[in-house]
Amino acid sequence: MKNFQTIILSLLCLPLLLGTAPANAQTPRVGTRVVMRRVLMWQNPRLKPSKDWVRGVLLAGITTAYAATGDTLYKDAAMAQGVTNKWQLGPKVRNADDQCVGQGYSELYLLEKDPKAKNLEQVASLKKNLDTMLAVPEATKKLDWTWCDALFMAPPAFVRLSVITGDPKYREFMHREWQRTTDLLYDTSEHLFFRDARYKPRNLTPAEVKAAKFREPNGKNVFWSRGNGWVLGGTARVLEYLPKDDPQRPVYEKLMQEMAARLVPLQGADGLWRASLLDADAYPAPETSGTGLFCYALAWGVNHGVLDRPTYEPVVRRAWAGLVNAVEPNGKLTEVQPGGDHPVKFSQQNSAEFGIGAFLLAGSEMIGLEKAAR
Repeated sequence: MKNFQTIILSLLCLPLLLGTAPANAQTPRVGTRVVMRRVLMWQNPRLKPSKDWVRGVLLAGITTAYAATGDTLYKDAAMAQGVTNKWQLGPKVRNADDQCVGQGYSELYLLEKDPKAKNLEQVASLKKNLDTMLAVPEATKKLDWTWCDALFMAPPAFVRLSVITGDPKYREFMHREWQRTTDLLYDTSEHLFFRDARYKPRNLTPAEVKAAKFREPNGKNVFWSRGNGWVLGGTARVLEYLPKDDPQRPVYEKLMQEMAARLVPLQGADGLWRASLLDADAYPAPETSGTGLFCYALAWGVNHGVLDRPTYEPVVRRAWAGLVNAVEPNGKLTEVQPGGDHPVKFSQQNSAEFGIGAFLLAGSEMIGLEKAAR
């Protein structure tokens, strides 16, 4: 009888072990680790040498997946990119997009457990870049991060370098610049970010009215899904390495809580958000890059006690199920809006590196969510 009970218990636990516990009717049938691997293996052969923000987002997803799984597939993929790039950043010193790859380089350094194997070459270019940026005080009067995407691209690199060097100046600079960008672009009534100042409420020119670019067809302000995903995802990636006693930590936690609460009623029935957060009817097709970033950040918040688990875990599970449903059998992630700065209609077969990066970030936190369930 005891053996029979053990067998029954094992069968009941099997879906959890496979990462497919039936949280709701949309729970994906493919295990999280399996589908993450499949997506990366589809993308890997298609990579060309690059140090831009697109590669930076992908690297962030790959290194985070390595941290979550310990699977050397991810470490090897990230190391290959670093070696190809000679651990260099993009050419523009103060440009957040060109600093994004530094996230992956610094993450690899921090994940290396053997002190003798740590390679300072991996973060030398990042340190030189940020030191040059911080060495020109008068330049800080000019806002560097004038678009909301920048809050994902640069701040996580700053906070990681601060941990590596033990020097708080990098995160202190990050705090000041983050707040300046937030003051410029955060709508405190909607609890969402404008992509840049062009989208803030103002009198439009006749040409802008005709183009209908800075207002949605329903007359509401434009709040771009992926743009807000960049901010929320960047918030999680900053909190990941921000010291617990940092006096600014509550600022980031509050921002995550406010944005999370606003996003819940905007989620589609299929678990995916649309390109336009306040006019889904104008852009009815699901979009996976913004959803991937939301899924990642909300799951991170649940896993780290910033967000209420009963409230947000169902939201996260629906989002992940929707993302997995957008993965074709060969591993191609579809329904990714191409690069841009506002909602557009696009081919639902479209994929992109940054979408894969967001997907891997989300999957990494789903692994944590599934561990908690077990």
